[in-house]
Amino acid sequence: MMSTSESSNQRVHSDLGLVVATADGSFTLSHHEHGECYHTRAGALAEAHHLYVVASGLLNLWHQQESLQAVSVLDVGLGLGYTAIATLEAWAKAPNAGDLALVSLEITPELVPALASGAAPWQENWPQDRLEFCRKLIQVSEYKWTAEIPHPTTGARAIWMICVGDASTEPIPSSPILGGYSHVWQDPFSPGKNPVMWQSQWFDRLKLVVLPNCLMMTYSVAVPVRAALDASDWNWEKIPATMPGKRKRHWLRAWPRLSAS
Repeated sequence: MMSTSESSNQRVHSDLGLVVATADGSFTLSHHEHGECYHTRAGALAEAHHLYVVASGLLNLWHQQESLQAVSVLDVGLGLGYTAIATLEAWAKAPNAGDLALVSLEITPELVPALASGAAPWQENWPQDRLEFCRKLIQVSEYKWTAEIPHPTTGARAIWMICVGDASTEPIPSSPILGGYSHVWQDPFSPGKNPVMWQSQWFDRLKLVVLPNCLMMTYSVAVPVRAALDASDWNWEKIPATMPGKRKRHWLRAWPRLSAS
């Protein structure tokens, strides 16, 4: 059996990129064109959980007594599925979770069937319950996959929808519940590699599909990103990056600026 270091150096998926081990034991991929990893090497799953589920307050909401509040999440950049999976895992384990809509956007079509198979190279050490989320995905059209997941105790349900296409030019899908998104996980490749998804035009478009009290979470605190948020009427704040072992000091939380009445 190969060690983690040998695995990260030798196992290559020719279509999708080089498999790289991260510090929490999960695997990521180095993108085959521009070389940037889909997730931090400090821990792919850990970052997804701490940045999006915990720092957004969503985990706390799902543990509040008698909450059962519906939540609608736009996952911008499905990638290898870690952010979506971290959200679904937290929801399934929470004692007071309500209905969840999770809409993931992804530009690389080959990633989705690999994720849904439960046998992708980065899923090698995933537990069965995590793989089952993926195996529930059904392709309903050329560009759409869906899964319906019942909550084990509350009677709520999660709808996971993956939309394949170029989000920078195609319409952003509407949320299937709540009339808009209550949360946005802004997780494309970095502004240096994928600048169009960090410009004011993108944040302007997001405002059209989110709820007034929406929270957006992202890993980037770059000056051009903050300027783009300002230009498109989003409030923002830096928050401490609380993930253990991560060198990055801050993450970013943003919310729509309410128009003056």
